[in-house]
Formats: sequence, structure tokens, C-alpha cells
Amino acid sequence: MIRPQRPAVRGPRVVKLELGAGNARSGLENGRNFQAPGTPIPCPLCRTDIGTRGRGCRIPSSRLRAPSSGFTLIELLVTAIIVGIITMALASAFSFGATYGTRSEASRQTELARIQFEDRLRGLLQNATVNTDTTDTTTYFLAGADAAGADDRITFTTAIPRLTAAQVDSTDDFQTQNQEFGPQGGLDEVSISMTPVGQAQQNSGLFVREQRPSDGDTTQGGYESVMDPDVASVQWEFFDGVNWDTTWDSTTVTKRRIPAAVRVTYQLQNEENPHVLVVRLKNSDVTPTNPVAQSTTTPGVGG
Repeated sequence: MIRPQRPAVRGPRVVKLELGAGNARSGLENGRNFQAPGTPIPCPLCRTDIGTRGRGCRIPSSRLRAPSSGFTLIELLVTAIIVGIITMALASAFSFGATYGTRSEASRQTELARIQFEDRLRGLLQNATVNTDTTDTTTYFLAGADAAGADDRITFTTAIPRLTAAQVDSTDDFQTQNQEFGPQGGLDEVSISMTPVGQAQQNSGLFVREQRPSDGDTTQGGYESVMDPDVASVQWEFFDGVNWDTTWDSTTVTKRRIPAAVRVTYQLQNEENPHVLVVRLKNSDVTPTNPVAQSTTTPGVGG
């Protein structure tokens, strides 16, 4: 019987290295070499023996120095660009915030002024009244070119609102109160138009003329002032129970009546869209079931 031969086990291969001046030391084949003391060290750059302290190396000693720990020019440029971008972004955000705050405050003031204008206009219109007695010429409600004298003019009598606290608490005599607060009692004649009647012609806007008490003359009298300088145009419409009419004349009909509501369309300067205000008249008896009959003899509205 022939037995298979086992492969011979080989031990580590011993390599004999010549080091230094004839001195030798053994090493293993796995690549780990051992250097004897005093053996010249090869330069990793020029592949020559540099001995000790760079002796005999062909590379300048300045290239063998350790790298500097400071910033390079490219790093400084990149940092400067990033800081500039952040600064510009912060400046833009601050400018936008400041502009937004200014515009918001301006818009708030404009809206507040518009609300105050509408409140005053509503207070004048909603108390409009006429006497049903046709012999009374001191009460009326007129609107339109044929009735009030201008397309944008409305003239009417209104019940005087309640006295203010200052008027009630005043201890002055009658003449002083009349000069300070104006006449009290009776009906108030109000005329609102874009065209002034008296000395206010150098101004612009929507004008209001008030005379207390009413004297029956719808063309003049009283005190005129600018109601709102920002109003560029105004249009009046009156609800007769069925339709919205552009004219009204309570003096040419048998039974005097005032419209159920007034629709005011006005536009402010520097604004594209108009505003609409609808005011319900408290003293009107006009309803959809009790409308005002259209007049066939006058261009106004009668009933």
C-alpha cells in the first residue's frame, strides 16, 4: 500500500540583508524589515540616503519644513464672500421690515380716516326728516341736478342730534354758547357736494354746509367746511321701495316722503376701487310694500 506523500512544511523564509558596513540581520519574508543602528534613511522625496538631519538630500530644506497652521488666501476670500452675503440678506430684511411698518401705519391711518368720514356721513343722513305738511317750506330732501342744483349735491333737513357733554356742562351765557357751539334747537339744514358754495373754493374734496336752524333757502347760508379732502368723486342713489333712483325731490309731491335708504358711492384719491356706503334713514316710511310712486310730471321722484 502506497501512502500519499504529505507536502513538506516550509518555515519562514529567511532573507539575508546587507546593512551598513557589512553588518547583517535576518528578516522575515512578510515585508517587515529591521534596520541596524546607524543605517542611512532613504529620503521619501528624492529616494536618496539623507543620513541624519537631511544631509545629502537634493530637496531644498525649505520644502522639508512642517506646514503652516494659518489661513490660506482662498479660505479668507470664501469667508469674506459668505459674510458679505449674510450682511446683504440682513440689510434687505431690515429694510423690508422698516418699509412694511411705515406702510402699515400709513394704511391704518387712511383706513381710520375713512371710517371716521363714513361715521359722520351716516350720522347726518340717517336722521334726515321732512314735515308731511306741504305748507312747511323749511323741511325738504333734494338730490340731483334738477332739485339740488348739481349732480353731486344733496340737500336735506335733519333732526339735530343729542347735545354733547360739553354743551350740557357749559355754564356760559347764551351768546357765548351760540358762538362756541352754534345755534341749538330746530332743524339742521345740511348740504353735501363736491362743489363749494362759499369761500372754500380754494380747497378740494367733499364739502358740507350746515345751517341751524333751517331757513328754507337751499342754496346758501350756514357754515361750510371740507368734510373730507381725500374724496375725489361721489354719487348718490335713493331707494324708493323698488328701485334705486339718482334724483329725489320732496317739494313737488302731494305727500312728502324721504327714501328708505341712501347708497353713497365715493372714490378716494390715489385709489382705484370705489367705496360703497348704504345708510338706512330712520324717519322714512318707505318699504317694499309701501313704495314711492314715480312722478310723471317732474323729473324727480314723487309719492
